[in-house]
Amino acid sequence: MINRIEKFFSEKKILVISVVFLVVLLIPILYLAPIDMATGDDYGYGIVVKRAIDNGDSLITILGKVNRQIVEIYNDWQGTWFSVFLFSFNPAVFSEKAYFVVPFIMMLSLMLGILYLVKAVLGNVFGFDKVKTYIISLLFFIVSIEFVYSTASAIYWYNGGMHYTVPYAMCLFLIAFSIHYVRTYRVKYYIGVLILATLLGGSNYLASILSLVSLVFVIVYSIIINTRKRRPLLLIFPIAIESIGLIVSMLAPGNKVRGGEEFGFSFSKIIYTIFKCFGSLGRDLLKLLTEKTIVVFILAVIFCLLLGFFAHTDWIKIRYPGILVAMMICVSAAVYAPNEFVTVDVSGGVPNTEYWVMIAMLLGIEVVASSIISKSVKFKWSTMILTILVCFLSCLLVKGQIKDSTSYKAYEYIKSGEAADYKRQMDEQTRILKSDEANVIVEPINDVQGPLVHMPISDDPTAWTNRVVAEFYGKESVVAAIDEEENQ
Repeated sequence: MINRIEKFFSEKKILVISVVFLVVLLIPILYLAPIDMATGDDYGYGIVVKRAIDNGDSLITILGKVNRQIVEIYNDWQGTWFSVFLFSFNPAVFSEKAYFVVPFIMMLSLMLGILYLVKAVLGNVFGFDKVKTYIISLLFFIVSIEFVYSTASAIYWYNGGMHYTVPYAMCLFLIAFSIHYVRTYRVKYYIGVLILATLLGGSNYLASILSLVSLVFVIVYSIIINTRKRRPLLLIFPIAIESIGLIVSMLAPGNKVRGGEEFGFSFSKIIYTIFKCFGSLGRDLLKLLTEKTIVVFILAVIFCLLLGFFAHTDWIKIRYPGILVAMMICVSAAVYAPNEFVTVDVSGGVPNTEYWVMIAMLLGIEVVASSIISKSVKFKWSTMILTILVCFLSCLLVKGQIKDSTSYKAYEYIKSGEAADYKRQMDEQTRILKSDEANVIVEPINDVQGPLVHMPISDDPTAWTNRVVAEFYGKESVVAAIDEEENQ
């Protein structure tokens, strides 16, 4: 019986099962890609490029106009200059139909970032083969994408994804590049760190802090385990460059508009924020145990796989594991700083990033723990498989949480007919907006659209969405028709 289990659940078969499982999960998510449409801020930030393209401007001219827009927004609204640059080029400025690429961009960037980091750690440092690396990467990706707090900011909304999902993926690449550099000192990895650090200085503050703190700990840990090597200190230069970009971003006059009059810096506030960060991390860990128990079971599956993989892999013992774990906890806690520092409401991308980093921290701790345990206790592959099956069956105990997964939300949205109805409404709205009429009246559309995001045009022509949509399409005014029955 044991031999049959080991033969049936070989590593390659587990990889095939993981791939099939992922494909099934992705079907409803990506089915919504053609239904996904630009909305609200997409129009607002894309006006400059849209007009330039319509005028037939050259690329140099377009970049100049985008630069002026970045300066204007820097002074009036927010300082994240790299994010604003990305916002300016949303697919809708080229064609409304091109917006379908947004979910693919977000999913692919996150998947590649996870795969590259896992390969750098498990493949290059611990000597895992490709099959083992792919299995862990796929499960890491599934946990990351299926249980995010905001599917819109993570996958379907261009501005949200470019402000949070893509920068998080960039952080994963940066950490992997830095690990490669301190192990090989090859120039290409250093250049990769430098470029990503420079850009992340103008991204969202969570990604900036994640990358900076990670680089600091990579330097410190590298020197601790090899006191004769000083070349890791060269990473201080990318840290300095990113810090300059971050300071420029944080000093933007527009931040007081967005962050409120209380937005500012003081030593006491910084100390208070540090303590709150660890409290917030503890709160979210508890929430994970109580509200996202299914994630805990999947993490248990990954831990069992790691135990089995380490038992069949020759690798160098981790030095100072306690320090390494403490560093990972500090990195995860540091990401909460921007949220704790301001007093205004934050977008869905913030809890998404906090969740992603927390999951990465837990997986990192699992890697350290499983490597230590497997050195002292030899596990049979059949034992690991049986434990994994028990963990999967345990998911049935919290099957209600499956309804909170991204795939299930997308499936329900499609099954209910809401997705088809939304596409019909948006196609009609787009047709009207592209007409020759100067003052446009469109049918009102519900702002609740399942896993998608929609900022509806209202009956107030001075509302933000109304104004930017009108400007984007070159109209004098855009309003939604008033529902007489509702008014009565």
